[in-house]
This record gives sequence, structure tokens and C-alpha cells, in this order.
Amino acid sequence: MELLKLVGLADAADVRLSHFSKGMKMRLNFCRALLNHPKILFLDEPTSGLDPVNARNKKI
Repeated sequence: MELLKLVGLADAADVRLSHFSKGMKMRLNFCRALLNHPKILFLDEPTSGLDPVNARNKKI
């Protein structure tokens, strides 16, 4: 649940994936990538498909 809060999906935790927008799916994939606490994570266009507000919040 912490990762969902991190990317702003905590309110959508009980929503079916088929109802997610493209941006929501991108944020969920980011959560999936962080689940195992990787030491390094390579991202290819991580803000592609995100709305401008979320893209700005996810800039590394």
C-alpha cells in the first residue's frame, strides 16, 4: 500500500486494472518495478503516458 500511496494510486487499490487509464497503468508498473527493492532500476521513458502533473512529480 505504501508504493500505491507513493504514486497516487492508493484510492484505486480496489479498482479493476481494466478500468485504469494508460497513466494509471504506467504508475502501477512503476510500483511493480520497486516491489523487490532493486539496487538499481533502469527506466525507458518513465513519464511516457503520464499526465503533466504526474510526469513532473516523477522526474528523477
